Amino acid sequence: EIQQQTAEMTSAIGQQAVVADEVARNIEEVREHSDESLTASEALVEQMKAFRSVSNALTDNIGRFRTS
Repeated sequence: EIQQQTAEMTSAIGQQAVVADEVARNIEEVREHSDESLTASEALVEQMKAFRSVSNALTDNIGRFRTS
């Protein structure tokens, strides 16, 4: 009976190790996606700054053509 319990525990420990490895891989994948998302967000912020600058310049130019 002790051998049976030892075998069951060994099997359970092995299964837990497999699950722990899978969880670790999933966490790493989430981290990688988070890094990609951060990089994309930072690029978007820079693009929006450039867009705002162009928009402000256009607004200024349009204002010069208005008549009272």
